[in-house]
Amino acid sequence: MGGKKTPGDYEVGYGKPPKHRRFKPGQSGNPRGRPRRQLAIQNQREMREALIRAGNREVTVTEAGKPRRMPAIDAVFYRLLMKALGGDYRSIKLVMECMRDQIKEHEDWQIRLDEMLWQIEQAHQQEQTLSQPRSG
Repeated sequence: MGGKKTPGDYEVGYGKPPKHRRFKPGQSGNPRGRPRRQLAIQNQREMREALIRAGNREVTVTEAGKPRRMPAIDAVFYRLLMKALGGDYRSIKLVMECMRDQIKEHEDWQIRLDEMLWQIEQAHQQEQTLSQPRSG
């Protein structure tokens, strides 16, 4: 049972692979290397394309009691603008910030928008303090 060990023999086990399975001198530990992350990039591209397709899809919106067909992205902005016109603070702020991004080249408009946003912020804060119940 306990045969003689020749000089080339050694115990195979954890951290001791058989000779024929060892990496050869000068060979990389992982010849194929780590796969590239193309899947994430491809998924992002597909998601962007799906979002564009969904945004361009025609939907029906009721405007002044009449149905009107428009791209879905236009309908989203239309609803946002209607909420802003109705006095919804968050919608007003979002519309103003979108406008600020679109008119960067017009400095005088930018200043007026900044003033309007500041006034809206002040009015909202005053409204919040007035609507809070007084403790007494």
